[in-house]
Amino acid sequence: MHSVHSKKCSYTWSSLNPDRALRLAWTLADLYGHTSPDLTDMAQAISLRTRI
Repeated sequence: MHSVHSKKCSYTWSSLNPDRALRLAWTLADLYGHTSPDLTDMAQAISLRTRI
């Protein structure tokens, strides 16, 4: 259990993660039929990108 906790605590956003979250938000917006990502698409993308 300790190793899972350590890994979770040591996770940080790299400089590429915001770009990847934005690309994922565009993909989600496209799948949902939006013309561009909205706040919900961005929130979902960030949530998906930060899961361990």
